[in-house]
Amino acid sequence: MKFSIVTVCKNNLAGLIKTVSSVLKQQDADFEYIIYDGNSNDGTVEYIKSITDSRLIWRSQNDSGIYDAFNKCIDLASGDYLLFLSSSDVLTYDNTLNKIEEKIHYRIANDEPIVFYGKIVFLDNKKLTAKVSLEMKHNKYEFYKGVAIHHPSWIVPLNLYRKLGHYNKNYISMSDYDYLLRLYNHKIKFEYIDVSLVTKDPPGVSSDFWLCWKEAFSVRRNNNVPSLYNYFFTIRSLIAFLIKR
Repeated sequence: MKFSIVTVCKNNLAGLIKTVSSVLKQQDADFEYIIYDGNSNDGTVEYIKSITDSRLIWRSQNDSGIYDAFNKCIDLASGDYLLFLSSSDVLTYDNTLNKIEEKIHYRIANDEPIVFYGKIVFLDNKKLTAKVSLEMKHNKYEFYKGVAIHHPSWIVPLNLYRKLGHYNKNYISMSDYDYLLRLYNHKIKFEYIDVSLVTKDPPGVSSDFWLCWKEAFSVRRNNNVPSLYNYFFTIRSLIAFLIKR
């Protein structure tokens, strides 16, 4: 089983160094590591050039946004499964990929595509604590209400990306949610594995509530979520946000 690990970055050299270190020290695993840099000017390109590991594939060029960069990495990938790590994300263990393979190998059906997902540890700088994303209920309400499964925890067969196509570049922040609903609408099976995959810093672009809120409404509408559910979850998320302020 071969993994394609993808990192998209721009001007985050310190974060990228952390991520690269956690990937390249993975033990007993077959993988390639794809780094897509958006023409950084902070020394990122020079750092990538200094890496001599033959498993590394990299590009540095302009793109129209993070999802355009994701799509270009999908086109470069040759593994059986894809995992996306943001720069500064860290694979939790030196043998994370090995743990994933042990968990999913015996669950793979002959012809049935399965999207696996695991735990993410979210660091909180203010409280110096961590939150862990756990197993979700696989019903339409979980998918309709928002990003039910965080993107860095996805372990997706490459052939599914080949079948369903690229991420929608028209979204700035919520194209992963759009893709999640596309998977759900195609009746793709999701399975949870009890492995802490990634440790993440506090949120980045998706922390912009108003952007996410508007795009989530559009995503649900474009993926044929019934209007009643769309308006309900849109209003509910707004109320929850205003209460927390």
